[in-house]
Amino acid sequence: MKEDVDRVAELRRMLRGYRKMTAALRRRLRAFGFDVVETKKHVRLLPMENPKAVIIIPSSASDSRGGRNAASVVARRLRSSGHS
Repeated sequence: MKEDVDRVAELRRMLRGYRKMTAALRRRLRAFGFDVVETKKHVRLLPMENPKAVIIIPSSASDSRGGRNAASVVARRLRSSGHS
């Protein structure tokens, strides 16, 4: 259980201040266990253990809460699929 909390906290730290996908963030997400596919308007995060469980976040955040919102979406999706 502690591991799950640590994993979500790390994800929130990674996406804090997210405004657009950078090379550094892409590397960190890959190390975290995601394949990152960028399209013009969205970024698709595919968990390596289950590539069919696609998580879509905006390619650029519209406001200062964009990173937090993206982290919440990803954390919620991981919890519901049992991967956190």
